Parts: sequence; C-alpha cells; structure tokens
Amino acid sequence: VNCLRQLRYDILGLSSNWARLPVQAQTARQVIRCLGSGQECEVGDIEKLAASDPVMAGALIQVANSTIYSPLCRISRIREAVAYMGTAAARKVLLAAAVRPLFASGGLRRLWTHSLQMAQLCSSLGRQSGIAGPEEGLLIGLVHDVGSLAVQTLPGTTLQRYSRLVERGCPPAYVEQVLFGCDHGEIGAAILSQWNFPASTVEAVRFHHQSERSESPVASMVYLAEFWSGLEEDLPSFVRIRECSSRTGISMESLATAHDRESALSVLRTVA
Repeated sequence: VNCLRQLRYDILGLSSNWARLPVQAQTARQVIRCLGSGQECEVGDIEKLAASDPVMAGALIQVANSTIYSPLCRISRIREAVAYMGTAAARKVLLAAAVRPLFASGGLRRLWTHSLQMAQLCSSLGRQSGIAGPEEGLLIGLVHDVGSLAVQTLPGTTLQRYSRLVERGCPPAYVEQVLFGCDHGEIGAAILSQWNFPASTVEAVRFHHQSERSESPVASMVYLAEFWSGLEEDLPSFVRIRECSSRTGISMESLATAHDRESALSVLRTVA
C-alpha cells in the first residue's frame, strides 16, 4: 500500500496541461457544435462548413469518390459530394475529420480505431434505443476516450509506470485510479468541459466506466458499448451490465446485432 501511495501522481498539477491537448481549429469547433447537436442541416449548411477548411473539404470529396460510393464520374465539388453521399453520411465525415487531429500521432492509431468502433456502436445504439440522436452518439463515441489520449502526454517517468502496470495485466482504468485518483473518463470530462462540450456529453464521458454514479442513460449506453467493444479497459462487471441494460433497454441481443444502416464504420475509416 505504501508503494502504491508513493506512485500516486498529482493530477491537479496536470489539469491545465491536459486542457491544452491539440485542439481543433475554429472550423472544427463549429462543426462539432453544429453537427454534434443533432440539429437539422441542409446541403448548403454542410457545404458552407466544409468549404471553410481544406481538410474538411478534402475529406468529403475523398469519401464521395471512394469505393464505398463508386460514382460514375469523379466528384470534384463539395456540394456534389454532399448531395451524392447524402447529408447524414456527410455529417459523419465532417465530425470524424474534426476529431481526427487529436489522434494524429502514429502511436495513437489503436486508440483512434477503437474510437471509430465506439462511434458506430454509440450511433447505432442511440438510434435504436431512442436515448441519443445518431450524431450525438457518434460524437460521444469519437471523444469518449479523450482522457486516455491525455494520459499519453504525461511526463516520461509517470507514463513508464503506467505502461508497465498495463503491460503486466492491470486494466488501464485501475492503473489510473492508483496513479491519479480518477480514471480517464473523469480526465476526459474535465477536458471536454473546458472545451464547452454539452453537459450531457461531458457527464456520459465522465461516468462511462462508473455508470452507477450517474443517472444518465447515455453513460450507461456508452458503458455497454465499451464492454461490447472488447478493449478491456476495465474488468467487466455483470452487476453494472445488468443495471445498464435495465436503464437503457439495451439487451445483449441488441448489442450483438448493433450496426449502422449507412455503414458508418466504413465511412469513418475512409476519413482515417
């Protein structure tokens, strides 16, 4: 116990640094605020957002010309891309393009892949259960592990301790509690709060590994999606699973058949 206490790293000294993770440009912030809210958008609205940033525009045109859509003629204009793909798919592409810069480092590829999988699961489960809109679920899935991203920015010695414990079989959420006194959900919530994300998204991220501490059905939904993803960031708790299933109405059968009719994961992977 004394050894564990000596390992404890002062989280308070890091909070301001974590809030300065690579943040998206102003255009990306506008995309998240507009599209993440689930409000209706016309082709012209999405075109205007994408046209304000070359990366956003490039992502849309890239996906529209990909084998997923296979257009007869090459698409070169934003409006054509949005109209051909449909506004629902275009919204997904822009949200992913807005969040992707956070995971720019090659060493974070696995975390980004997991976030894409969670985006699809949360979008699909949110729609099926009525708990969250497809865009809200997609956004929560993309950013739910931003706290894990923050952990990777820790000073070398502390990150080495973290990595050693994880490599020897201790679940990351447990290691975080030992070293920082909180898990990456709470760390991520603090970051998203400073970035002015909606309170419902912040709460869902904060408690996605401790769903019993929140009355948010979205937090319970994310917990179930996290469990089903199989990443093993935490030890599975069948008490939590039953409670979350009861609160959300999402059964194991629902998880097993969860999929996005619009092949959201394929679309998002094209952006990656």
